[in-house]
Amino acid sequence: MLPKIEIMPARRLTVTGGETVIFRCVVKAGNPPPAVVWETEESQPLNSSDDGVLVISPANGNSQGKYICKATNVMGSAEAVALLIVQGNQC
Repeated sequence: MLPKIEIMPARRLTVTGGETVIFRCVVKAGNPPPAVVWETEESQPLNSSDDGVLVISPANGNSQGKYICKATNVMGSAEAVALLIVQGNQC
């Protein structure tokens, strides 16, 4: 079965600079269970946990942008995009 994923808590988050951001890539379907990875828009792999949790801490202007969750198994792959917006300046 092809993977199906969902980003929690939302596909778009607005935070204040200095906050910790947590995106979860939740697998809704897929057999065999898909492998989940997070990447930047430039396809750079990001450090995330095996259960699809990406932590960005602290969030700053450099953190702003799109984060892509990819779930892949032998049947194929699915991806979802999370958008992070960082407001304010953290000194």
